[in-house]
Amino acid sequence: MSGTIVVGYDGSPSGKVALDWALRRAEATQQAVQVIYVADTSWDSEAFTAAPLLEQPLNP
Repeated sequence: MSGTIVVGYDGSPSGKVALDWALRRAEATQQAVQVIYVADTSWDSEAFTAAPLLEQPLNP
């Protein structure tokens, strides 16, 4: 089987379960995993916002 498993992760217990499942499944099927990290930016203010930094894609 080829392809990529995409999984969302937000640091919650259920997010960890989803990530663990995706990693085990990827290993069993020899697929790549793409993790999408979800962050809560509701605490941002006008003086400081982390959103632009969090929205930048990572370069592997």
